[in-house]
Amino acid sequence: MMIHPTNTGYFYARFMLICLLLFSANLASGGTLSVVSQQQWVTVAQVFDGDTFKTTSGEKVRLLNINTPEVMHDKQPSEPLSESAKLYLKSLVDGKMVRLEFDQERRDIYGRLLAHVYLSDGTWVNQALLQKGLAHIYTFAPNFKHVTQLRVYERFAIEKGLGIWGVERFAMVPSRQVNANQVGEFHLIEGRVEAIEDRGWGFRSGNLRVSIPKKYRNLFPDAPFFNMPKQQLLRFRGRIFASQQNGLYLALHSPFDMEMIQ
Repeated sequence: MMIHPTNTGYFYARFMLICLLLFSANLASGGTLSVVSQQQWVTVAQVFDGDTFKTTSGEKVRLLNINTPEVMHDKQPSEPLSESAKLYLKSLVDGKMVRLEFDQERRDIYGRLLAHVYLSDGTWVNQALLQKGLAHIYTFAPNFKHVTQLRVYERFAIEKGLGIWGVERFAMVPSRQVNANQVGEFHLIEGRVEAIEDRGWGFRSGNLRVSIPKKYRNLFPDAPFFNMPKQQLLRFRGRIFASQQNGLYLALHSPFDMEMIQ
């Protein structure tokens, strides 16, 4: 017999199916997961550094779109303000239930959950770290959902010279002052376009060659530097590398690694 949509049993069956799906999702995620909203509530058990913590279920969580100074690990010394960033994150989330909001990709290559983190009162933890100058924006495709908003808070901290922006290691560097001592370090750099290279996929600025690697070009407008006027002032970010052929260079991994300055 065909079941009519107004039949009570029909609606009860649908209700039970939805409950079953939600219950299965909870078991799989180790937390309270909303299938519709792609959010999860977890309790923080341990804070490792300014942008990483562990939940009571054993999951490691990495805050999306930001990076804080590295704490000491292995043979690497700690970076300036790394403990300040860790202590601030700990003061916000340690032992508390927090809401994770996911973007397109939920995990990184290390298996950590990638999330925007919110307190029960609505505080956006990623934003709070940026606004205090205890983090800088750090992006990888395809997780770009809130980067435009986060830029506003980072600019505020830069303009005020807060946190890392008042420390020589992280202070913005003019492209003409980039040097070999900075190889391997992440820097925010300002410089003018002096020469277009690689058919508009790269340019020279001061002591740096800046380029977009082929595997990231699909994220950018076609050859973004091709028609860019010389002497255009740009602010760009990334890790500085060195090669025998090209000297010092920096690779852009997303459109958010660069912005035009009026």
